[in-house]
Amino acid sequence: MTNGLQVGSLAYDIRMKRVGEVMEEYGTRYMLRPVHGGCEWEVLRENIRPATTADQLSAALAERNANSSQGASAWG
Repeated sequence: MTNGLQVGSLAYDIRMKRVGEVMEEYGTRYMLRPVHGGCEWEVLRENIRPATTADQLSAALAERNANSSQGASAWG
């Protein structure tokens, strides 16, 4: 795979500002899915890069905040 991305690695979708797990690469497109499951989405090669630690932490914090605002426990 290009860009240092492999199936199973975490990537950052620059356009959507989301972190996802690489599920597949085909041609100039990647399929990502949310880290904890959900619907996959398609990303063009020019809009994707490996996720940094900061990207991953930001995504985890956003998920915790969303869960907490929906009444879910913030502690898991």
